[in-house]
Amino acid sequence: MQFEQPFRVDVADGPDGVQLLLVGELDAYTAGVLRGAVVDELRRDHYGDIVLDCARLDFMDGGGLKVIEWAALAAGARRLVVRNAPPVVCQLAAITGLDRTVDFGDGVVAATPRRRSVAGA
Repeated sequence: MQFEQPFRVDVADGPDGVQLLLVGELDAYTAGVLRGAVVDELRRDHYGDIVLDCARLDFMDGGGLKVIEWAALAAGARRLVVRNAPPVVCQLAAITGLDRTVDFGDGVVAATPRRRSVAGA
């Protein structure tokens, strides 16, 4: 029997930066996977936005919001953008004030597939 990973990050280069497609369940248990993917992107000689695309995200709790907040701080001069977030996530971002430091815009960002996915336990 094969079990699916609860969370993974698919990485793609976009026209204005890098797109991290979040797939599965982002919570306190899997947040380290996203943290690792963001750190990897910040280490690359690459500039532009870091886009977190939530179109394939099935679930996110406070642990997920916390790692997004961390990513915004870690990004420094680069802009962190969250796309296709479910309405409840946008509401939580507004309640917590996270929407003041992170752009929770909407829409699809065109990207070209790249070399890897990052999977969690």
